Order: sequence, then structure tokens, then C-alpha cells
Amino acid sequence: MFTLDKCEFEKHGAVGCSNSHYRIVILTCCDRQVVEDAELSVLYFDATNLSRRVSLLGARDAPPGPCPLCGATDWALIPIEDIASASVEWRWACPPT
Repeated sequence: MFTLDKCEFEKHGAVGCSNSHYRIVILTCCDRQVVEDAELSVLYFDATNLSRRVSLLGARDAPPGPCPLCGATDWALIPIEDIASASVEWRWACPPT
């Protein structure tokens, strides 16, 4: 598994913390790629506007809200394992190869 270039990603508007690391994940409900900040439990779903994000933290004992892209209520995240699998829309944040 790889992580995105933290400096580049935050330069474009991500609001991480010193321990944030960003990884591209696939939404199981709609097969779209988004970026997860695993430290802060935040999901970025628009590669051109990082202010479009949602929290993955639900209310106490409740799951997070519906998928921000398709609205499905039953979904999960699957990390992509290599840069070659990253979609074109997120390539700008990938570390140099």
C-alpha cells in the first residue's frame, strides 16, 4: 500500500494534522476512488475541490452517513495497493515514481 504526497495534498486544501496520511480507497457501493485521511477519519471525494469532504465518524454507536457520491447506506472502503491503480483524477497527489 502507498500513501499520497502529504505536502502536495495539503497544499491543495486538505486539512490534515501532523499524523495524517492519505490513501486512495475504493467505495464498495459505487466503485469510485476517493481519498481517506485515516488519522482524522475524513473522506475527500472531489479531486478538484478538497473542501468537499465528509467525516467517517458516525454518532455514538451509529454508522457513518450515506455514501457522498451515490447515497448508498451500506458501503465500505478498500485501499488500493499500488500507484498504477490510482485513477487519473487523483494522480496529481501521488508521490513521484
